[in-house]
Amino acid sequence: MAELSPRSTPLSRRGVLTAAVVGPACPRLPVGREEELSAKCSEWWALDAEFDHLTAQRSIAEAAVLQQFGRLRQLPPSDPTTRLLGLIDRQFEVFDRRNARCIKSIGALPARTIQDVANKLTIVARLLGDEGGIEAEIVSEAACLLSKYAIRP
Repeated sequence: MAELSPRSTPLSRRGVLTAAVVGPACPRLPVGREEELSAKCSEWWALDAEFDHLTAQRSIAEAAVLQQFGRLRQLPPSDPTTRLLGLIDRQFEVFDRRNARCIKSIGALPARTIQDVANKLTIVARLLGDEGGIEAEIVSEAACLLSKYAIRP
């Protein structure tokens, strides 16, 4: 089995498009109070793209185990896939802490414009979208409507 690397596949198309739309997240750059929420939302979308990438990497590694052994099982510690899965798991732990801090700071920042409300609702719609249900549909519809009004000159 060929050794897998943490970046053996490119980011998902959605991740690339999201990064192009929201721009790079630069949490260390000083921003004004009005721009702080927008910067935090951009940071969250970058984290979301990173999560998608880590999930894809985990799936690739698990598929390699299935292909080699026919089922998921405990691999020896010396196996390269075991090391890769451990690396990905540690990255998920770091990601979870970063994501929790980011969401907490977004929640603490006041929405002062329609764009701010649309930014917050779009993130909530993404989070609820993973669970599905009528709540996710309602929030997604509201976020889409507000986004249309927020981008009008």
